[in-house]
Amino acid sequence: MDLTPELENLRQLLNNDDESTIRLGVQLAKGMDVPFALFPDLTNTNFKKFLCLEADFIEPLKFVTNLNINSLDIQELPSSIGQLPQLTTIKVYSNQIQELPSGLLVLKQLTRLHVDSNRLKNLQGVEELTSLQHLYAHFNRLTDVQAVGALQDLRSLHLNTNYIQQLPESFKNLTQLQVCNISQNQLIRLPDFIGQWLKIEELNLDTNQIFEVSSEIGRLQKLQKLYLSNNRLETFPEALTKLTHLKELHINFNNISELPSDIDKMQQLTWLNLGENKFKQIPENIGALKNLERLDLGDNRLESLPESLTTLPKLTHLRLHSNQLFSLPKGIENMTQLKRLTLLSNNLSRVEKAALTKKLPDTEIT
Repeated sequence: MDLTPELENLRQLLNNDDESTIRLGVQLAKGMDVPFALFPDLTNTNFKKFLCLEADFIEPLKFVTNLNINSLDIQELPSSIGQLPQLTTIKVYSNQIQELPSGLLVLKQLTRLHVDSNRLKNLQGVEELTSLQHLYAHFNRLTDVQAVGALQDLRSLHLNTNYIQQLPESFKNLTQLQVCNISQNQLIRLPDFIGQWLKIEELNLDTNQIFEVSSEIGRLQKLQKLYLSNNRLETFPEALTKLTHLKELHINFNNISELPSDIDKMQQLTWLNLGENKFKQIPENIGALKNLERLDLGDNRLESLPESLTTLPKLTHLRLHSNQLFSLPKGIENMTQLKRLTLLSNNLSRVEKAALTKKLPDTEIT
């Protein structure tokens, strides 16, 4: 449509590179009868959307379903956000927000909320967002996450890099969870109610202070990826061998010295990361894990390896560096499927390494 000179001037203000000029344009637009044709000029950047909210100028935003106002260094969200009932997704990450605004909590259609990388200490009020399915609240200052337990439709929860010391009892209600990341917190144990998360497929507990894992974890038969790296485990949790559908187990950087005798039950494992522990030996039945593609045994105390290791038909990455190996198992020269083999910092002779390099020319050996 043809614009009047006044509206054409407004468009030029809104599409200026100077933030003060854009702010002026939004203020002027609020006091005018702005045609629908100009709405894209008012909403085509995150900054403009925020200015409309700040000015309580809702008309250009009233049909928006996905609001993205991240990385604007804002300290609070305008309460006018509660006047956008169509919103299903809000992204306000990488700001300086310290609490959830009351206006946000009336958005009953909201299914996805990104408030990561802010300054939140709690999530008080989030329990009002009863339709929420995906919550991203990582990289904050959270100590209190009790309210999250009321979100019974939650599918994915990201609380990593906060100050959480324990999972509140209310979390037993999160029975629809499929993905949960609570890494880089201060957890010391995994509670029994974890066994209620029967739909969980990926659970990340890396970099906590966990020394005890409830046996109830063995009930999680849909779990495919489990991360327990960089904790304080001294024994391999026996219940993990009940996770017969698990594909990835990362339990490196702990103080574990022995694998359970029934490790061979974990038939679906494709990636087993046991590096940076205190293993002195690996049981022969590890050769039963025929789906293994990646095995990390680096930085342990191994002096020898079972020959069964060489019968793993799908193994492409094998890390054995930083051990006390004097020799390699018979048959390793036949593992032509290997793409990478790390042997650094062992007691192996140069002759043995050189011979292996010749027999496995397509394998990167370091």
